[in-house]
Amino acid sequence: AARDRMEQSLAALRASEGRHRSILRTAMDGFWLVDMQGRLLEVNDAYCRMSGYSEPELMAMRIPDLEADQTAEQIAASIQKVKAEGEARFETRHRRKDGSLIDVALGIQYRPAEGGQFVVFLHDITARKQAAMALRESANQYRELFESSADALLLIASDTGHVMDANNMASVLYGYERDE
Repeated sequence: AARDRMEQSLAALRASEGRHRSILRTAMDGFWLVDMQGRLLEVNDAYCRMSGYSEPELMAMRIPDLEADQTAEQIAASIQKVKAEGEARFETRHRRKDGSLIDVALGIQYRPAEGGQFVVFLHDITARKQAAMALRESANQYRELFESSADALLLIASDTGHVMDANNMASVLYGYERDE
């Protein structure tokens, strides 16, 4: 009876592990399992697509081979910090196989089992970063046009009628300082 329960438990454990591996393989976000030396032990298809590397290529790599923003020494320090704190979240950039860069948000959790491993989920935020940069550039262009205009320009709140901003020509024309 004890042997039957043990065999049932092992079968249930194998089935559970199979389900978890299936979920990780089909996830939309990238997944890594990494050892204490920064070697990739496991990756999913989503990260293969994100990086342009095949699974066998990635299995021969370490974090510094992919990381574009941190040196090997900084990565080693980050590994120790995550180990001490148990988890971390941050943004960085990775080098794809074709040499292009992708912005990624990482969620990392340290697992002390099996000599210490890190479970890492990676989300491609390149489009979000590019949109934010385009918005900043557009705002800067607007500000430059507003400031350099030879015409007096006022930005007035439609609901209150208050002057929200004025360019230098408006100050000269109306005789008020901008903050007035």
